[in-house]
Amino acid sequence: MRSALAALFLATVLFAGEPSFRTHVIEADIPAGYQTLIVDLNADGKPDVIGLSGRGETLYWYENPSWTRHAIIGGQTQMISVAAADLDGDKIPELALGTHFGQTEAQSEGRLYLLTHDGDPRGPWQAREIDRLPTTHRLRFADIDSDGVPELIDSALTGPGAKAPLFEAKTPLVYLEPGEWKRRVIANDLSGVVHGMYEADWNGPVILTAAMGGVVRFRLGKDGVWERRFLVRGDPRERPNDGASEIRLGKLGGERFLATIEPWHGNQLVVYRHKGHGEWPRLVLDDTLEDGHAVVTADFDGDGNDEIVAGFRGEAADLLLFRYEDGAWKRSVLDDGGMAAAGCDTADLDGDADLDLVCIGARTANIKWYENTAK
Repeated sequence: MRSALAALFLATVLFAGEPSFRTHVIEADIPAGYQTLIVDLNADGKPDVIGLSGRGETLYWYENPSWTRHAIIGGQTQMISVAAADLDGDKIPELALGTHFGQTEAQSEGRLYLLTHDGDPRGPWQAREIDRLPTTHRLRFADIDSDGVPELIDSALTGPGAKAPLFEAKTPLVYLEPGEWKRRVIANDLSGVVHGMYEADWNGPVILTAAMGGVVRFRLGKDGVWERRFLVRGDPRERPNDGASEIRLGKLGGERFLATIEPWHGNQLVVYRHKGHGEWPRLVLDDTLEDGHAVVTADFDGDGNDEIVAGFRGEAADLLLFRYEDGAWKRSVLDDGGMAAAGCDTADLDGDADLDLVCIGARTANIKWYENTAK
C-alpha cells in the first residue's frame, strides 16, 4: 500500500509544460542490467550507449542511431562498473572496467582493467589489469586536479573486515593517474557501505560520496591535500538503516540541491536545498521505492531548473520523474512498470539540443532510450 506521503505526489500523467518522452527499446535481453553509460565510442559525433550486465560475461556497446550491438570484451566475471575517457587523444575513449565484485573483501578480488582498442571500437578490445581493490564498486573518470588529464576515481563498497549487516570498517576511496596507474588515497576511513560516488562541478571539480555515514564532498586543494566536507547525514535512523545510497547534484536556477536515495538500496527519494550556514533541510519526495538504485538530475525542459529521475529494482518497475514548479515538487510516472532501473544516464542522443535519458533495468533486463520530445 502506498503511504500517505506518496499520495501527496501521486500522478500518473505528465503535467502541462512538463517534459515528455518517447520510449525506444535499445536492448530487450540484458540479464541483471546494472549500469548504462552514454559516450561517443566511434567518433562520429553521435553518443552511443554501453550496457553492463551484473550476470553477463560480455560488455556491449550499442551504436547510435541503429543501436546495433557490438561486443567490447567477453569472458568477464561479476562486472560492476565501467567508465570512459579519451586518454590518447584519438577521439575514441578508452574504458576502465571493474570486475570480480562482491560485497565484502572475502567475496571480492576487485579487479580493475583498462580496455583499449586499435582505432576501431567495433573490433576486438584489449584488456590490461591495472589494479586490484577489493569491493571495487563505482568508477569515474574526472579531471580532479584541473590539469586537462582525467584521473580514474575508484570507490570501494566496503572496507577490510566489514561484515553484514553493519559493515563496520574503514572504506577506501582512491584514484589512479593514467599512464603509471599508481593508486593514491583520497580517503581511507569512510563509514560502512559507500554505495554512491559521483563527480561534479561545484566551483571546480569535486567528488561526492553517499554512504551509511552520510554524504561527503571531496575537493583537491592547491596544496595537494584533499579537503573533506560533511554535507548531510541522510536517513537519520540507526545503522544499517542510516545514510544514503545514491547522490546527484542539481540546480534550481542558481541554487544547488542534492538528490539522494536513502538508505542503502532504500525506499526514499530525498532532496536537500542549501539554506546557508551549512544547513541542508531534508525533504522526502517519495518513500515507495523498492530497492532504490538510480537517480539523475537534468534540465529536460530547458526552464533553468533540473528535474529528478528516480528508479528502483523492485517488482513495480516504475521510473519516476519529479519537476519543481510553483514552489513544490510534482511527481509523474515516466515508465509504468517497464523499467526496474539500476542505472540511468543523460545526453543529447538525437542532436536536437535537448537532453535525453537512457536507463538500464535489472529485473526487467532491458535498456531504453527515453527521447525528449518537449520541443
